Amino acid sequence: MAQTMIDFSALPRSGGIATSLALVRSWPWHLALACLGTAISGLLSLLPYLVAWLLLAQMLGSSASAQWFAWLIPALVAGWALRHALACMSKIIAHRLAFTAIAQLKQCLFDKLERVRLSHFDQAPAVQQSQLIGQQADELEDAVAHLLPELTAATLVPAALACLLLGLDWRMGIACLLPYFLAIACSLYSMSVGKVAGQRMMQAWGALVQNLHTLLQHQLLLRTYNQADTAQRRIDNALEIFEAQSTAAVRQPLGLAVLFMVLGTSPLSSVLLVGGALYARDALSLPTLAFFCIVSVGLGTLYSDVFSFFLRLGKLKAIWKRVFGLLDGDEPAWGTLGLVKTPSGIELRQVCKQHGERSILTDITLTVNPGQSLALVGHSGAGKTTLARLLLRFDDPDSGKILLGGLPLAAYTETALRQAVVFVSQQTELFAVSVADNIRLGRPNTDLAAVEAVARLTLCHEFISALPQGYETVLAPDGRDLSGGQRQRLALARALMLDAPVLVLDEALAFSDIENEVKIQQAITRLARGRTLIVIAHRLPTVRTLDTIAVMAQGHIVEKGRHENLIEAGGTYAMLWRQIEQAPRNLEPSP
Repeated sequence: MAQTMIDFSALPRSGGIATSLALVRSWPWHLALACLGTAISGLLSLLPYLVAWLLLAQMLGSSASAQWFAWLIPALVAGWALRHALACMSKIIAHRLAFTAIAQLKQCLFDKLERVRLSHFDQAPAVQQSQLIGQQADELEDAVAHLLPELTAATLVPAALACLLLGLDWRMGIACLLPYFLAIACSLYSMSVGKVAGQRMMQAWGALVQNLHTLLQHQLLLRTYNQADTAQRRIDNALEIFEAQSTAAVRQPLGLAVLFMVLGTSPLSSVLLVGGALYARDALSLPTLAFFCIVSVGLGTLYSDVFSFFLRLGKLKAIWKRVFGLLDGDEPAWGTLGLVKTPSGIELRQVCKQHGERSILTDITLTVNPGQSLALVGHSGAGKTTLARLLLRFDDPDSGKILLGGLPLAAYTETALRQAVVFVSQQTELFAVSVADNIRLGRPNTDLAAVEAVARLTLCHEFISALPQGYETVLAPDGRDLSGGQRQRLALARALMLDAPVLVLDEALAFSDIENEVKIQQAITRLARGRTLIVIAHRLPTVRTLDTIAVMAQGHIVEKGRHENLIEAGGTYAMLWRQIEQAPRNLEPSP
């Protein structure tokens, strides 16, 4: 099969059959062969009914002879063999199509993950993305390998059967087919009626799973604060809601479901009722009546296949919706500049950012000259972390400009920006590899001497040396075998290894031991030399030596200056500092 690239941007966003068909339209001949083979195979499934009718006509008639059996039986065997050969050929072609298309789709999703805005992962956690690419994308194989070929059979076979039955006897044909078509219509209407209730049931299920996840993940915290019973009550409430929504989802279409079951098992009864009346009046032959009885029994299988087709079609649309949620994710536009001058300053000009109707940042104007340091302080929710994320283009401001080295962030390539601005988050992420490999993540070829030098600078060397294999010790996933302060200092060392001109620390030293505070302040001072440093902090003593401190409140910059000047001004910063001085040393509050 020729390797043809699929244009995923041109796929219809409606989902379902139209999207699945467009997925493989680059291989029209392969798709046509698969569908044609499935259609002919489906039509050949009617051959036994036709042979049964001819045999009954001969056996119950006066002209029965062995010659009929001599050609009917080989015809039946040949039809059976051809039917399964075509079905096998169709499945092979359809599955090759499916595997090729799904492989390209997965590669496209992987590529998209590298380009989509980093803020995308706030709304779509990593576990959902891995399920989408690893499991749900594979389920689209059913659309290409099965649903598309079966669509032809699901339309041609009932149409051909209807023509055969109505042509043989239109009265018996209606008696045989009417319950079948009414059952299909009833089931489709039932799914439509229960759609909203089904969505509410799934939302209730999601809430139940989320509450259960919280209970299991935070057992230590919940039990420490005697809140395990509260979490359990939330699960009980979520379970009650799920039970109520499940009952509603079943009750709404229940009458239609019962009617559908009655109609689905009625073709034989309908044929016997109408056929018996016609036969009693000599308006119908016995072979014809017997033939319709046989066909009405076989309609159950055909009905199940068609009904299953519609059920799988509904699932298919849900998967495509999630796929397009990623494929259509917003991508930041990057420039062409591949190098940021060193040292580089940061300038924000009237930067604003909203989340829905809520204003997060309003008219932020700041300048951090090359080689200078800036601290952002303020109460939780003031907008400090949002501002830091904008500096790395996790997202873009709604208005205003952010300049790096005198140029907009969008003027640089993504690689250049990542090399120029390094971010250490308050959420520390470490990998299950050696300590040294965690530190030199951005520069994997760095020698151990350089790794150790950075570790000493960030006060990591002492505890690393105490590990069983020192720098070669393999950490547990997420560094669970280290303390919070140790993990954060390792993350800081990893950032310093890149030697970027701009370093952004988002509460990166929050878990450092208080007795090491003087050392941490000295480390920050050393880090600031030769680079632009921006620190987001709750612990004010760790940033009092920085060049500028900006105080944020409700998305605004309310004060700005050096530590001494802000204390003399007697404003918000001075109030926060007094709170620290008045608090016991080991119970220092977070403003």
